[in-house]
Amino acid sequence: GRWPLWMPAFLRTCATNADIDWLFFTDLAPPPFAPPNVRFLPFTLDALNRRATERCGTPVQKTAYTQVDLKPAYGDIFAPELAGYDFWGHADIDVLWGRLRCFFPDETLAAHDVISSRLRATSGHFTLFRNAPAATGLYRLVPGWEAMFADPGLHAFDESKISRHLRALLAEGRAPVRVAWEQELVVDRPELNRRPHGWHWRDGGVFDARGRERAYLHFAEWKHTFQPPPLDPAACAQARYFALTRYGVHLRPVSRWEHLRTAWRLWRQRRVMT
Repeated sequence: GRWPLWMPAFLRTCATNADIDWLFFTDLAPPPFAPPNVRFLPFTLDALNRRATERCGTPVQKTAYTQVDLKPAYGDIFAPELAGYDFWGHADIDVLWGRLRCFFPDETLAAHDVISSRLRATSGHFTLFRNAPAATGLYRLVPGWEAMFADPGLHAFDESKISRHLRALLAEGRAPVRVAWEQELVVDRPELNRRPHGWHWRDGGVFDARGRERAYLHFAEWKHTFQPPPLDPAACAQARYFALTRYGVHLRPVSRWEHLRTAWRLWRQRRVMT
């Protein structure tokens, strides 16, 4: 594939979380103006399957899409690269990060082993695990995990499967980890669709139209309607503001009227094509 249109904005929001490191295992060339806390390590899908098979001790055969099932096992798979870190996590890139350490402070990290941005569920786009055997090996407690890792198909292991089992362990008092997932900290599809205008990133923080701050924006559904051209990497590297709409990430505020005009133009284009 290739880096998405919004990648320069994603990198900018990583840069403002300077005490967090992002590691990309990828077969793509590093994008320009990547900040120093984002590293790109050459890696292929075949290498991932081989490494996962070796580190997890069971056959693994995933595709570029279904490898998301392996996210809870990244602590084992990438243990050499994670040595020395107190926590590791898995995330997506269809996000704009806010001030993460304001929402996940030292007190929260000290008191928990698994930390998710979703309510009573692990989040594929942001879950943290203590870099210790109980948290890193949590995926091994899910019944049938070996078969799901060996199957090239998608099992939503990183969210529904491990969440369901972890809830059961907590209810029975048998969970080997302390979990923080008591509140929804991410701005995600339901909320974006109810309030589609006014979301923005400013000086490191993510805010809604009323100025309320959130941990981060996950625009998974909206990215399919983003419009070219790509964002300018040099401009984004110095940006202090982004606006998010259904049609892209912008370096300037976007009025409600402009948002509606874009929607009308695209609707007319679809009608003409039809």
